[in-house]
Amino acid sequence: MIIGIADYVLPRFRLSTPVRDAEALAATLGDHHGYEIRLVRDREASRAGLRALLEVELPAALDEHRPVLIYFAGHGMATDSLDEPRGYLVPADGDSNVDSLLAMEDVARALDRLPSRHLLLVLDCCFAGAFRWSAGRDVTADQPPTLYRERYQHFLATRAWQVITSAAHDERAADAAAPAWPEVGKRDAGDALHSPFLQALLQGLRGAADLAPRLPDGSTGDGVITATELYLYLRHELEASAPPGRVQTPGLWALPRHDRGEYIFYTPRTELALPDAPLLSLSTSPYRGFLVYKEKHAALFHGRRAATEALRRHVEREPLTIVIG
Repeated sequence: MIIGIADYVLPRFRLSTPVRDAEALAATLGDHHGYEIRLVRDREASRAGLRALLEVELPAALDEHRPVLIYFAGHGMATDSLDEPRGYLVPADGDSNVDSLLAMEDVARALDRLPSRHLLLVLDCCFAGAFRWSAGRDVTADQPPTLYRERYQHFLATRAWQVITSAAHDERAADAAAPAWPEVGKRDAGDALHSPFLQALLQGLRGAADLAPRLPDGSTGDGVITATELYLYLRHELEASAPPGRVQTPGLWALPRHDRGEYIFYTPRTELALPDAPLLSLSTSPYRGFLVYKEKHAALFHGRRAATEALRRHVEREPLTIVIG
C-alpha cells in the first residue's frame, strides 16, 4: 500500500514530491520485486479514507502468508516533548487541529490487527521517528553479518514487524533533494523529482542496499536485502549527502509483534548466494563452558556494544551519570 499526499486541502500544506515519490516506489516494487500495488494519492488519502484502508481493506486482502509493505509520504506532526512525543500523520483533509489528524497510535493499533507474518511500515514525513513511542522498541543495527542459509530460512519462518522512518522524532524531512536540501524545519517544494529519502530508498531496493557479505574484492551482496541492511544504507546515504548544517536521521524500530525475523527483499537480477553455516566446534563456539576466554577469543566474547554506546551517548548529554551494577 503506497500513499502519497502532495495536494492538501489547505494550500499552505501542499508539497512537491510525495505523489511522484509514491508512484516511483510503486513502479520499483512492482517491476523489480513483484508486488501487487495499491496506490493511494492526494484527496483519496483523507482521514476517513486512510482509516478505511487500514481497518477494512487491508485486513480483508491479507493472510498470514502475504507480506505487506505500507509507505506513507506527506506531512507528519508531533507534540513538543523529548520524553514521549505523540506523532500524527496528516491526511489530505487535515489541518492544525489534532482531531483532523491520524494519530500514529491509531495506525499502530490498526496494524496490530493485520494477519501477516511479515510487515514493513515506511514513513517519509516530518517527525516520523515519533512512531517509536506509539508502538515500537529500539533496534540496534551495525554492519550486518554474513547471512547464512539457515538464518535466512529462520527469517522467513519467524514473524518480522518492522518500521523504517525517514527522520527522527524531532526532525523534519526534506521534500526535495536538489540543488540542495531545503532548510531543516521546512519540507518545501523544490525542483528535485524526489525526496532525499525516497531517492536513497529506490537505489537501495534496486540493489545498492545488499550490503552483506563484504567480499575480498570489495564487492558486496548475497541476493537478499534485509530491512536492517536497507536501514543502514538509507542512514549512510542521507548522512553522506546532507548539506552542511542539515540533519535527517532515519530510524529502524520493531513493533510489539516482531519476533526474530527480518522483512526481506530480493536483489533484482541476482541469484541467491547464501553459504551454509559453518560447523559448530569448540574452536568456533562462543560458549566455552569452564574454559577461560583469552585475547584470541575476542570475536566470540561480545554482547555489550549496544549498552556501551547508549551509555556513551547518555554521558555526553548528562553532567551526572550513575551506573549501578
